[in-house]
Amino acid sequence: VVTFDRDAQVVSQLTGDLESVKTEINTITAKADTNMVAGLMKGKEMLDQSSADDQYLVLLSDGIPICWME
Repeated sequence: VVTFDRDAQVVSQLTGDLESVKTEINTITAKADTNMVAGLMKGKEMLDQSSADDQYLVLLSDGIPICWME
């Protein structure tokens, strides 16, 4: 699970422990800004490091992308 505002933050590493993921998701709070690109890049980085056969990236957003490239 990756959250993103101005930057992307890993909330939960890739795991099969659904209960721990749900617990981490419940700690997420809304903040200002939506750097969707940072979130997507961090998620792709995590998948690239995974050896899982099935890999999915699901994006949830308010739909208003704002991007910073530094």
